[in-house]
Amino acid sequence: MDDNQSASTGWKTKEDIATLKRWKGQSPGFCFFRAGLYLAFFAASLVVTIAHAEKFDNDPDVPDFIDLSANPQYQSLVREGGHNGNNEIDFIGLITLRQGNGMAGDTRIGWWWLHNMTFSGTSTSELAQRGGLLWDFNDGDAPDPEDALGVFTLLQTLFEDRMELQLGKLYPGNNFAASDYWGDDRATYMSTMLSSDVVGRWFNNIGLGAQAGWFGEGWFVQGAVVDAQSQEAYFDFSSLGKGRFLWIAELGWTPDRGGTETKLSITPYIIDRTAALTRETGYVATFVHEWSDLALYGRYTWRDGGKGRASDDVLEALPVKRGGFLGLAWNRPFNRTTDQLAFAIMQGTPSDQRRTDGFDSQAGVEIYWAIQPKPWFIVTPDLQWVKNKDGKMETIFGLRLKLRAFYQP
Repeated sequence: MDDNQSASTGWKTKEDIATLKRWKGQSPGFCFFRAGLYLAFFAASLVVTIAHAEKFDNDPDVPDFIDLSANPQYQSLVREGGHNGNNEIDFIGLITLRQGNGMAGDTRIGWWWLHNMTFSGTSTSELAQRGGLLWDFNDGDAPDPEDALGVFTLLQTLFEDRMELQLGKLYPGNNFAASDYWGDDRATYMSTMLSSDVVGRWFNNIGLGAQAGWFGEGWFVQGAVVDAQSQEAYFDFSSLGKGRFLWIAELGWTPDRGGTETKLSITPYIIDRTAALTRETGYVATFVHEWSDLALYGRYTWRDGGKGRASDDVLEALPVKRGGFLGLAWNRPFNRTTDQLAFAIMQGTPSDQRRTDGFDSQAGVEIYWAIQPKPWFIVTPDLQWVKNKDGKMETIFGLRLKLRAFYQP
């Protein structure tokens, strides 16, 4: 994608993050602290320089930045008749603490804070269930307003940026089996089949942990260990003592294609048994290939386990046991240098529990056009057709806005 192409904005909202970011019952001091954060972010938005934002990833060449954005989106289900409107405020940054060279590279700190709320209609998951959909049509489910610190990590590069270490609160969905073309319903596809992973819990397994990666010429390998039972919106140190973790690794191939991206990767993972769910194992396969202004890409996930340990835990399990998507993006369509037009087909096989609830395999398509008339403003019409529980096609109309302030020192 073009350097000016606005795609993903970094750490993103995911469908299950609601369980990680509840703040109900917090002390009055915490509420004052939260109010102070709002005022600080508002003040920052008045002084930042407006510019194109780069996707934050683990590339050490990504320069320091601070990114504040509001992301309202609205979707309507034609057959069901309901609608959902939600908004997410993201505050994302990457700052260098110490300049390095040679053996010991830069030391940096990165973060992603978010506030999510439903401002109109029915919450996402409730409306998807009413419509007989196996997975949500966006990953902004927020029955109540929610705050969370999705990521807060210390990053260190070594050996001339060949090796990278991370320590802190990690978000595996941002670092593993990742791409600019999926994994963020505030910038690319809205359906959780593409913006999250409705098969494997690895994607939204946000918690304290450590990560290491080696990035060679044409290949890379990385792995992480992350707390699998964190329930706090900010930091959950007590959960670490329970000894339940996500163990994840990725091996990838990235041949040099003269400036275009080609990437193949396989990501096995294990999630230890938790209080609510059985042990889960799975594999995630991904590929991306760019040529000219086009990109072809896909992801498929297989899962075993991750079932509710008791009848009350059934709803904690994910609804799909295997599934994925195949997509095609046209970057800079019709010579519009900052736009993106994309299409994807998706399919998911229900878990055993969902089959007993009457669900069969579901499939659908999604198309969107991200239109960026100004560096600080993006509007995205979106359309989904998904087969519902009754075997009928549900049409989902969507519209998303992004208002952004971006500062680069």
